This record gives sequence, C-alpha cells and structure tokens, in this order.
Amino acid sequence: MEKIIKVNYVNQVYDQLNQMILDKVISEGNKLPSEMTLAREMNVSRPVVREALQRLRAEHKIITHQGMGSFCANPLNYENEAGEGGEDITEREFQEFQQFRAALEYSAVVQAAERRTEEDLVLIRSHLSAMLRDPPTDVYSQEDEAFHYSVYLATHNPMIIKAYTAVRVEVFRVLSYLNRHKGTQGISGNFHTRLYECIRDRTPEDAIRLMKAHDEYNYARVAEYQKLKGETV
Repeated sequence: MEKIIKVNYVNQVYDQLNQMILDKVISEGNKLPSEMTLAREMNVSRPVVREALQRLRAEHKIITHQGMGSFCANPLNYENEAGEGGEDITEREFQEFQQFRAALEYSAVVQAAERRTEEDLVLIRSHLSAMLRDPPTDVYSQEDEAFHYSVYLATHNPMIIKAYTAVRVEVFRVLSYLNRHKGTQGISGNFHTRLYECIRDRTPEDAIRLMKAHDEYNYARVAEYQKLKGETV
C-alpha cells in the first residue's frame, strides 16, 4: 500500500506565481490581483495565498504597500543600494514629489501629446536614446530629468514650463535616488519608451494610465526602501 502524499497548496501557489514572474507573464511594476481574487482563481483559501505571497515578499520578488496592493518587483533593487549615487530622501519627500507630478506633470503630458511638434519629438527621443544606452547612474539620471523637461517644453505653455523649471533641482534629486538602485534602469527605460510613444501617437489617456501605474509602483518601492533601511539601523 502506497503512502498518501499530502498536497502542499502553499508551495503550488508560490511555484505558479514565481514561474509567472520568471517568465515575465507578470512583469516588474505590474500590480498583482488581490488575495481574494487569487484565492478564487486558484481555488485555494486566502491564508494559503497570503503565505505564498509572504514567501515572494521575503525574496523581494513582490512588494506590498497598505492601501495600494502588491506589485511585482525586481530583487536587484534591494542589493547594495547604498553608494550608488544620489542623496537619500524620505518617504514624505517622495510623497510630495508624487503630489507635484500629479498636479502638474499629468496635465503637461496631455498638453505635450496635443501640441508636440516633430522637433519636440526629436528632443524627447534624444534623451530617451541616451537613457537606453545603459550609461552610468549619474548620467542616466541627468538624461531622465532632461527627458521630463523636454516633455514640458513640448507643451509650449510658458507658465507650465516656468513652474517645472523652478523645481528641476529637486526633481533631479528624487530621480537620482530612484535610479541608484540596481535593476531600476530596465523598468525605467521601458516606462519612458512607452511614455514617448504615447506623446508621439497623441494618446494622452494611455499616457496618464501609464504614469499612474508607474507612480504607484515607485511609491511602494520607496516605502519598502525606507522600511528596510529602518530595520538595518
């Protein structure tokens, strides 16, 4: 008589989600379904899903922020992040940065998509191309900020351009902080490529959805960095 092998549902849920991450079915920055949705779709209990997600969190393959949900992450982001350039910022400072972007940059992207000229596209594309060449972190951050500045220029709205110009130094500081973490340039390059395409193709609604999703993931990332930093102090 053969022994009955007890099925470990947690392992099965973990293996399936982990494989989807490895295969990039779930890509970095993608928001995972809720625990309830995963439990229903995988025909298991929520505690089983919760434990599987906790294992993925421990491996830095996902991050979870209260009120925002869980996102697929890049474990490289959490390796030796110190000393890669860029000043430290607090979660509060990043929140203020996000609020500024939501108040001004979302509108700027809409106007850029509506008003951009071919010359504007050439300038935006030049900074994007420089970012995609995998330059040193400090150069990448310079081109990152210049990319956003060129989007503001494409609005042809003097007041919006002046408003952004006044805070370029602060924006560069935040971008430098984000970009210093290993593994960041991959998702950042993809985001900026897609944003450029939305402006080129005059699809501002797609651009706003893209920016909101990217900003949510970045906020969760920064919150996780601050949490881990606190644990090591």
